[in-house]
This record gives sequence, C-alpha cells and structure tokens, in this order.
Amino acid sequence: MFFAGVVAAVPERGRIIHVLRDLPPDIHVTEPPLSASARAFHAPLRAQTAFVYDLFRRFLHEQGARLEDLVKLNIYLRDVRGTDVIEQVAAELAPAANPAVSLYGVESLATRFFHVEIEGIAVDPRGSWDKETVASLDDPSDAIVPHGRHALATRVGPFVFTSTLTAYRAQTGDVLDDYRDLPDSGRRAVEDVVFRQVQSRRSATAARTAAQAWLIYDRLFRIAGRLGVGRDGFLKTTIYLDDMNDFAAVEAIAQCFFPHDLPALTLLQPSGLSMPGARVQIDAVLLSSG
Repeated sequence: MFFAGVVAAVPERGRIIHVLRDLPPDIHVTEPPLSASARAFHAPLRAQTAFVYDLFRRFLHEQGARLEDLVKLNIYLRDVRGTDVIEQVAAELAPAANPAVSLYGVESLATRFFHVEIEGIAVDPRGSWDKETVASLDDPSDAIVPHGRHALATRVGPFVFTSTLTAYRAQTGDVLDDYRDLPDSGRRAVEDVVFRQVQSRRSATAARTAAQAWLIYDRLFRIAGRLGVGRDGFLKTTIYLDDMNDFAAVEAIAQCFFPHDLPALTLLQPSGLSMPGARVQIDAVLLSSG
C-alpha cells in the first residue's frame, strides 16, 4: 500500500494544525518542559507530526492494517533540527512501528504553515508477503546503527527498502571526516577519485564526500548481504548531496561498487541532511531473489 504525502490539514474545514490544542481530543502527545524560544520552534512540528501519524493510523485501519505494518516512510522537514521531535512523537503514537525512514530538509512545503510532510509504504497484513526488519548490524569493524529508533532496512516479500544511511560511526560518535580513516580498499578508491579526476579536484570537499559515500555504499552492500540480496538486486538508489559539485566524486565511488551497470538513480540536493557533518546520504530499493 502506497500513501501520498500527508500534511497536518483538514481541507474540508480549511483548517491547519498549528499547536497541540488544535489536535482532536483523542490524540494525546506529551509536551516536555521547554523554554519559550524552544517551544515556539518545536510546538508546531510536534502537533503536526502527531496529526499526520494519527491520519496514517486511520488510513491503515480502513485497510485492515496498523502502524506496525509500515515498512518505509519518507519524511520531509522544513528544518532538520526537528528530527528529535519526529522521533519523540513516533515513540509515543507508534511505539511498535519500526519502518525504514528517509528524512531530509526541504526549502518549503505546500504552504509556509506546514513544517512536515510524510509519505509511506505499508504491507497488507492480509496478503501473502511476510515482513522482516534489520534493526542494526553489529559488525566489529563498523557497527551500523539506525538514526534514532528507525530500522536500517525492511523487507516485504521480495522488496527491500533501506533507510537513508550516513557515514555516522557508532564507535566514535561522529561522522567520518577523513578518508584516511577508511579501510585500505576505501582509501585507494577515494584517492583514485579525488586525485585523478579533474571534476573532483575542482571541489574542496570532494575527498570528504567521496569517503562518506564509500562507507555508505559498503554499508548498503552489507545490509543487502544480511537479507540475501546480491549486487544485481539493487533496483534504485537515491543520493542526497550537500553540494552538487561533489556528484562526480560520488558517482565514481558508486562505479567501484557497480562496475557494470549502476542502479536507477535519483539525485537531490535538499536544504538539510539528517545529521550534522553529513556530506551525503543514500538510500536504496532492492529486489531479493527469494
């Protein structure tokens, strides 16, 4: 089941949700103690996120499904600093849901009053497809952990949806910044890209972006392997870049992993990535042979 982007509006009444008191009385969300300035920033996003999640609950209920049946969400935020608010509301209203998530900032939504828009994919529990979730990968050399409480990837039937991955390193608590911190194969790949390609030499950030891209692709392949998906199972990738000047470097890194045919590609430059320090984030749609 594919759901269009949902915003916090009641079009029949010409009404937009602005704060928690605008919510229907059956939607209960905790408002933590905040300063006046923090409340002004968080309150509209908290109320709108709660309204959107409740709409998803209602849509799914009409189809005989629940929030736990969500397998992928795309979350568009006016300001990515509100990521924690999204997490808090999801934890309250959908504690058992664990979809893969792509989250990034956008310059604007339909009106200046909207702070978040969410679209989703869910599995019909009455169908024959099963669902599997990859919560994390405990690799001793590079543990892969999701951003917040979301899954790294979900598989429904033959399809796999990954969250947007960054080069965040759980061991050090930061985003990879130096390509020399990569394994030998990653270092060699970045050196080939940055120092041998004219396009990459024009960008002062190409080495950092290429290093992050290499780590992300390596992680995508490890997640795919966990679910029994090979190189040919990559149907599509979406690359979110902080700077379009770094695309040549990222594309060259991608060709290291896909030497013959690259997957279908969507390339975006959002207004903000999901984590401070990230130069690139990537998600994928895969097809398993099982």
